[in-house]
Amino acid sequence: MNKITKKRQQFLINSAFQLSVIRQMLVLTGLVIGIFYAANFYHFWSLKAQGLALGLPPTHVFFRFLQEQQRTMDLIFIVTALLTLLTIVGFGLFLSHRVAGPLYRLKQYLAETPVEGQAQELLKFRDGDYFPDVADAINSRLSKSSKTSSTP
Repeated sequence: MNKITKKRQQFLINSAFQLSVIRQMLVLTGLVIGIFYAANFYHFWSLKAQGLALGLPPTHVFFRFLQEQQRTMDLIFIVTALLTLLTIVGFGLFLSHRVAGPLYRLKQYLAETPVEGQAQELLKFRDGDYFPDVADAINSRLSKSSKTSSTP
């Protein structure tokens, strides 16, 4: 029977960095949601002011209609804001993982002590990670160093 090994998924590789990225994305998202909510509020306030300017009494059906519409829009706004925040957290985690993962792997690689007489393994990042050129540059540099040190 074949054993299937499960890779352990670590959601926060560099928690300080990743939480900082997610926090900044959430602040920006909150700002955008706030701006849209303010625009929506202003729209309904403006319609109410127009109704009053036309001389409609505050008990007119128009104002009840506006109030119902604003309540509906507020509910829609709350649901979409929560979905947006969840999406942003997920995307922030995914994006920061692609940055923090290679840096974590690089740190581990540089901390490894190579076995004497054996060439150090090449540095590899996961498919889809950012900065594959950094791994290539380090591998190139190490191969040049090993050629230089092996020549008498």
